[in-house]
Amino acid sequence: MKSDWLTTSSYERMFEILSAVNTLSIHAKLLIAKVENPMDKVEINAARQKLMSFLDALQKLIQNANEEQGGILVGINPRIGELALQFMAEQKRLPPRSRLFTYTFTELQELLQSERAEDLANLVECLESLRLMVEQYTQSDVAGIFGEE
Repeated sequence: MKSDWLTTSSYERMFEILSAVNTLSIHAKLLIAKVENPMDKVEINAARQKLMSFLDALQKLIQNANEEQGGILVGINPRIGELALQFMAEQKRLPPRSRLFTYTFTELQELLQSERAEDLANLVECLESLRLMVEQYTQSDVAGIFGEE
């Protein structure tokens, strides 16, 4: 039962992250195209804050693993730990598969807040990579929820 709850909780959280990624991606693409965005600024800011909180939590997990446990994630939801380990592995990969993994977490958070034309293309690329990573991570949650695992 605990496993089912963790799986469902993880899926719900990742669905919220994907929704925030999509909201900001659409917003950035509309800014690039110089098209007025029909979305409410409150919705855009909420999505931005959701992703910034997610990145902050991911950064803390990775930092803790690197500094205190020699790369081992202890005492956390194992599902989130898997995502953190995957992110760490991608950061170390040479050459990087995506620009997402070349930025520090601070730089990513600054990029999320930027609406400067020169930052928007990089933001869209990073959001696409983050979406792909979260979708891959979420597939096992969906399989677990529907009993396909």
